[in-house]
Amino acid sequence: MGFKKSVCLFIVLSFIVSPAFAKKPTSVNKLQDGYRGIVIIVSAPSGTGKTTAMNAVMKQESGIKKIISVTTRGARPGEEDGLDYRFISKKEYQNHKKHHDFVQMAENYGNFYGVLRKDVENIVGAGHDAIIDVNYAGMQELSRALSSSVDVVTIYLLPPSVLELKNRLVNRKTDSMEIIEGRMRGVYGALENWDRYQYIIPANGIEGVSEKILSIYRHHAKMRAAKMAGYKLFEQLQQEKSTVLGK
Repeated sequence: MGFKKSVCLFIVLSFIVSPAFAKKPTSVNKLQDGYRGIVIIVSAPSGTGKTTAMNAVMKQESGIKKIISVTTRGARPGEEDGLDYRFISKKEYQNHKKHHDFVQMAENYGNFYGVLRKDVENIVGAGHDAIIDVNYAGMQELSRALSSSVDVVTIYLLPPSVLELKNRLVNRKTDSMEIIEGRMRGVYGALENWDRYQYIIPANGIEGVSEKILSIYRHHAKMRAAKMAGYKLFEQLQQEKSTVLGK
C-alpha cells in the first residue's frame, strides 16, 4: 500500500486528521491588539451537505457568524439575498474590484463570486468568529489574506461517494447536465488537494459532520484562550520588571 493510500485509510478510520502542516506559533506582539478571531474555511463539492452542516454549527455556537459572499449569478430556488449570498450586478462587482474591496475573488461558469474585506472585519471586529465555504483556490487566497490578523482553520469535507454526489445534483434539478458533468470533473480535481487542508472530515451524515466541525472549532478556541492568558501573564511580568530590577 502506497503512502497516500495509507494516509487516506487513516483519515477514514479516525474521521479527523491532524493539521497537515505545522503553523508557526502566534507571537505575543500579534496578540497585543486584543481578541484574535477564528475564521473557519470549509470546502466541499456541491451536494455534500456543507451548507446544512454549517447552519447546524452556527445554531449550536451563536458566536460563529457566516461570511456572506457576493455573486453576480441569479438566485436559485430557495436561496435568499443576504442569507445565502448577496446577489449583485456585474457592474457592482467590477466597482468593488476596482476599489480593491475583495479579499477573495473567483469566476465559475461565467459568474463572479467574492468575499468583501469589510464583511470579515465587521464580524471579527464585533468579537465574533466566522465560517465560510469556498473552493480550494478560495481557501488559499483567503488564508493568505487573513492569516496575519485572524486564526484561519481549513476543513475539507470528503464525499463518501462521487456517484452518489452526482445523483444528488441530478435529483436537485438546479443545474444542467453540462454543469453537473463539469462539477464532477472539478470534484476529482479538488480531491488532488485534500492534503492541503488542516482537517479532513468524511461527509457521512450532517449531524456527524457538524459535530466534528464544532469539535475542531472548540479546540482552537481553547488554544486562543490559552494564548490570551499567556499574554496577560506576560504583561504582568513586564510590569514587575522595574521593581524586580530596581530601575
